[in-house]
Amino acid sequence: KYLGLPEDSLLITVGYNNSPAQQHIEILNSIQKYKREILKNVFLVLPMTYGATNEYRNTVRKHLEQHGFRYKIFDKFMLDEEMAMLRKASDLMIQVQITDQFSGSMLEHLYTENVVITGDWLPYDTLDEKGVFMLKVSSVDEVGEKLVYALNNLDSLKEKCKNNPEIIWELSSW
Repeated sequence: KYLGLPEDSLLITVGYNNSPAQQHIEILNSIQKYKREILKNVFLVLPMTYGATNEYRNTVRKHLEQHGFRYKIFDKFMLDEEMAMLRKASDLMIQVQITDQFSGSMLEHLYTENVVITGDWLPYDTLDEKGVFMLKVSSVDEVGEKLVYALNNLDSLKEKCKNNPEIIWELSSW
């Protein structure tokens, strides 16, 4: 409520910054292909508070509007407390950027029991070895199909996320 997000919707966080490397447009194109199968109460949240330019953010905004997505873009600096609220409010996170070292933002979503869709090309072997539950795609084009699967099986997938907080805490608490 504090963040101005609808309380009666499934919140899907897409990426975590304003960089084209997050592949926002590609993700939205993939989701668009499955828009009929995606629940009506889905709401996309795009944290785009740093990185790239306003031009890129505006391109993403136009794309969202053109395809009729319900969404909110965060484009102003967020306090740590607000970021924590966003992580906790989200149900799913899509994180399929081109490359990554070890996304702190994604770890926070995992810690708050979000179902995370990520790319199998990203170097998250440590998370796999520790037993962190995530859904993986082998290309950004698969995101829409995987999202439909996640939405249709959300309760059972959320149950599989129950151990993630303890694993993440042991792995990277700060």
